[in-house]
Amino acid sequence: MKLSNLTNILTLLGIQLIFFNTVFCRPPQNAGGFAKTCGIPRLEGKNHDRLFVECSTPVDDTKPTGELKWRETSLDLNECIANNDGMLVPQRNGGFSGSCDGSYTHIEDIVEHWRIRSNCKKADGRVRGSVLNLNLFVRNTKGKIHCNV
Repeated sequence: MKLSNLTNILTLLGIQLIFFNTVFCRPPQNAGGFAKTCGIPRLEGKNHDRLFVECSTPVDDTKPTGELKWRETSLDLNECIANNDGMLVPQRNGGFSGSCDGSYTHIEDIVEHWRIRSNCKKADGRVRGSVLNLNLFVRNTKGKIHCNV
């Protein structure tokens, strides 16, 4: 096989992979996005597994683009996140804090996308560092955050 043919095949495979990731691997629209309508979140609780944040909601529900009010809301992240062999993944009733190190679990800001980082046990007992973008599945609805998984 000529080098140019191999290059063409690899280019086509790369384009197909980009298309697949763009169409099939991105979260559904409105799946999360709480970072755009909420303030700076913090983690609390024995295992740093409860997310607290102030989020906006319209003063008048009939005028969603009108004046906003802010209210504190919280979410037990065990309802939204699982440990899958050392990797944090969005999953309803995942209970991640049972196998991830709460003393290391923290939240970080990456350009308006809040991420949770923790050390989690793998199936073989080893520990692995993992990061998960909360903005993909945590949503603000009328000033209350919830997981959309």
